[in-house]
Amino acid sequence: MVKNIFKRMDKKAVSLMISFVILLAIVLASAMAAYSVLKYYPEMIREEADCKDGTSLVIDKYVCKDGIITIWVRNNGLFKINGFKMYVSDDEKREPAEAIKLQGSENVYSDNYWFVTLDHTEGLMPLTEDKENTQEITFNLGTLSDIQLLKLQPMVLDENDYVVICSTGMIKQEITCS
Repeated sequence: MVKNIFKRMDKKAVSLMISFVILLAIVLASAMAAYSVLKYYPEMIREEADCKDGTSLVIDKYVCKDGIITIWVRNNGLFKINGFKMYVSDDEKREPAEAIKLQGSENVYSDNYWFVTLDHTEGLMPLTEDKENTQEITFNLGTLSDIQLLKLQPMVLDENDYVVICSTGMIKQEITCS
């Protein structure tokens, strides 16, 4: 009888020991998984980038005719600008949110325009004495009939070719386009 009691206790001890080892293995595996993810976590997060001070665009002039708007955009800043986001609004009190499409483009409406110069280098360079830095761009207004506000937001590519949308160089210009 005493032997039977010890046999039963041994089985309980073995089962407790096995559950303790399994629990310990689960905890160690979880800790290693968390460490491996958190080890590279700072590299996964890119700090919020913005353009350098002195990055800006200006609309020199615009012409609206027969559902088409042509704008002349100039880089009056200190750095190269690779493109811009363009939004329009039919109410000067409302934030421009409507994108319009490039003239002759069959693509869906896009709010991004990328500069490509004749020597195939991307970007609109800053003004220099020997080089004109104004570019003419034509957009199709589509179903929009009355544009009163135009918003341009410059975009540049950083050293890793990530697109950086400039919040500091954004311009809004009231226009009359019917």
